Amino acid sequence: MHIVHCAPAFSPLTQTFIYGVVTGLQARGVRTSVLTWRRTNEAARPFDAVHMLPRPSRAERAWIRLAALVGRRRPLSGLLARRTRFERAVHAALKDLQPGCVHAHFGTTGVWLHRACADAQVPLVVTFRGKDASAKLRKAYWRRIYGELGRHCAAVTTVSQDLADRLQPLLPADTPCHVVHAGKDTAAIPFRAPPPPGGRLLSVGRLSPKKGHDIAIRALAAIRGAGVDARLAIIGGGRQAEQLRRLSEQLGVAPYVELQGALPHDQVLEAYQHADILIAANRTAENGDTEGVPNVLKEAQLSGLPVVATRHGGIPWVVPPEHAAELVPEDDVEGIARQALALLRLDQTGLEQRARRVRTHVCEHFGAEAEIEAYTKLYRRHCDP
Repeated sequence: MHIVHCAPAFSPLTQTFIYGVVTGLQARGVRTSVLTWRRTNEAARPFDAVHMLPRPSRAERAWIRLAALVGRRRPLSGLLARRTRFERAVHAALKDLQPGCVHAHFGTTGVWLHRACADAQVPLVVTFRGKDASAKLRKAYWRRIYGELGRHCAAVTTVSQDLADRLQPLLPADTPCHVVHAGKDTAAIPFRAPPPPGGRLLSVGRLSPKKGHDIAIRALAAIRGAGVDARLAIIGGGRQAEQLRRLSEQLGVAPYVELQGALPHDQVLEAYQHADILIAANRTAENGDTEGVPNVLKEAQLSGLPVVATRHGGIPWVVPPEHAAELVPEDDVEGIARQALALLRLDQTGLEQRARRVRTHVCEHFGAEAEIEAYTKLYRRHCDP
């Protein structure tokens, strides 16, 4: 069995999930190759079987979208049947590699590939991971495009039930939609029993409104107002840095907020070891973009770091059921502060017991082995040997 994975870039440091799947399958003895049009971080993300494609131009992407919108309707379908330069390059690569299956990461990638896969008679699996099954669904033409894509897919997967519920109604009835959680190498993330409760708060993610760092800063102000000597470290890069600094100054907590910028993954893991609470105040973006299941929450909980989070996207699935009632609505500053204060008031024994239960939950449901096993079964069921 030979599986070809395709993603626009391979492999951004923020996309640990794709690299983990590719290397995990290879370690399991599954022949695995990658098609991409942007190779990045080769030293940090080594992988030999990477094949380059020409980047699809804006005009080519528009042509493929229009063809998907028209679908099988005449007379335009005949005119739009002409393949783009990019599709011809994909077809040539597939004829050369002779895979049993192509796995496209992100719904849009699947759209760019589906006609070439059909021409090469190679089954296509498409994984939706967040924005592609949330923000894009606000536009009617993307809903129609995904419906057409579904006709060409052997199977569709999403990383959370929330995304599957959004996507399933758009797909043909005979197109299976599976939930396969993005896994983590649980053994590579060390567990430490929580220290005596302090006030070291942590927020991790790109500096964008969707990550809710501004809510974390407002919650910090409320926590300090309750008499707790708390501080907040924010890890992540992005355009919102100056806005977050101004907010910290306006709320009078600037001396207690540290914007650390983007850090390598090993330093993020280290930061979990020195924090008391992770605040994950994720929210739906103005364009409708939502999270799948944030890797940050998996890693923090595996590390033994207590989390305070919003009821957003796939977050309810990564939190153990007994703690689901602790999730707060999006943009609820008081709720975030209240839950953080409750954790800070737990004794060390209570925190450790909680941390061990949470790690067990994440290991059972979000381990890399479970993800690789799920995909291997999927390939065997839907793809050519």
